[in-house]
Amino acid sequence: MKNGFWDNTPDLDLPQHVSRRREESPPTDENGIPIVYYVKIRCPYPDCEGEECPVYSSDDLPIRRHKCKKCGRTFKSIEK
Repeated sequence: MKNGFWDNTPDLDLPQHVSRRREESPPTDENGIPIVYYVKIRCPYPDCEGEECPVYSSDDLPIRRHKCKKCGRTFKSIEK
């Protein structure tokens, strides 16, 4: 029994969902605090390349959806 529910589903040997998979832990500094690398998001369209592209949805992590404030087009980014 898991979390109050019966676990009677067969094991299908399916790969783990990407959002639950961790290949390795992030690097840490001398105090053990994790270091996360930041990459500035820019609009991927060559005729725009705007720098203000806030996230408007991140329901299906690691995929984030952005909307460029300069051209109004949307695009996706993937959190690594």
